[in-house]
Amino acid sequence: MDQTMRNSAFKKILDHIFIIVMVNFYALISILLGLVIFGFFPALSATYKMMKLHQAQSDVTFKKFMVSYKKDFKKANVIGFILTLTGIVLYISFDFYRGQLESNFALFAYIIIILLFIVWFFMLNAIFVVNAFFDKLSIKELFSMTLLIIFGMPALSFTVFLNGIFFYGLFIFRFVTLIPFIIISFPAYLGVRIAYKKFIKIYTLYKDEYVTIRTANSVIESNDIVDYILKVNDISFDSDEFKATLSYKNMMIDHISLVLVNHTNDIVGALLVSKETFNIHIDFIHINTEFQHRGYGKKMLEQLDIVALKHRIQHIQYGYKKRMLCRLHNMHLLMNILKDNQYHVEIENKTLIAIKEVNHA
Repeated sequence: MDQTMRNSAFKKILDHIFIIVMVNFYALISILLGLVIFGFFPALSATYKMMKLHQAQSDVTFKKFMVSYKKDFKKANVIGFILTLTGIVLYISFDFYRGQLESNFALFAYIIIILLFIVWFFMLNAIFVVNAFFDKLSIKELFSMTLLIIFGMPALSFTVFLNGIFFYGLFIFRFVTLIPFIIISFPAYLGVRIAYKKFIKIYTLYKDEYVTIRTANSVIESNDIVDYILKVNDISFDSDEFKATLSYKNMMIDHISLVLVNHTNDIVGALLVSKETFNIHIDFIHINTEFQHRGYGKKMLEQLDIVALKHRIQHIQYGYKKRMLCRLHNMHLLMNILKDNQYHVEIENKTLIAIKEVNHA
């Protein structure tokens, strides 16, 4: 038994090493494809995202790497440009005021610049970790979120910072022969590994020994949600019905939406919504058969109520003037779940319609 456990642990270590080396190889190729200057930051961004996939026990392939690289090409370069320019300005200011410390103003400015330099170093180490977990954020929102995490989660950001200092300041020079194999991917692996559990907690709204309810932006690949919709509805990718739902596939999944995942991070349920000013419309609700009759549908609607209160939503509705994406196999079950959550429910032209007024009292 002990030997079996040791073999399993050894296999996991080899798997980690293989992924680290392969992703580093992908990163080096993509840096060259971007003529180095324009390829470095997109490759860095894609590397962190691949390490997030690996941490979530999802397959990491060159195709996925390149999809992420192309998707973030512009965004990552803008982030890199802002960080580089900021670093240059801070260094020039630091060097300028260092030679004028006899002035009180210069001394004060010198101290401020040192503090800004520290924040900049934290930002440099953390921003691509944050981007891997919050990739739907705009550049402005990403910088704001990174600053929020730096000051709001100091233990996490300091650990990620030390990881960068340790790797580039000690490890890489001690084991210089490993540079071509791990210089980009290994610090990304460590940074994501450190942050993974902390960030998943941010997404998590409910958890028991079988499932977790999370916000939709916690899903490793957003297309997994669409794939789940198609699988539930038994829609093939070549069908006319799929073409009718193509607009949904191309739209952003609203962050208010919820997913139900099992212990292996597979989606086993979803409550997808669209937000329209002060109203929420439920576009899709489904729970896998093996997880039905356990109160998870009710629990997801309860969590949606909490989110609605935070966003000053006035009404939550289902089935009104919209074509549902889900063929409901158990209408009676859904009716009971909605009624239990105080929705006004009725059937109109064989269509289930439900509406709930959010009480802000």
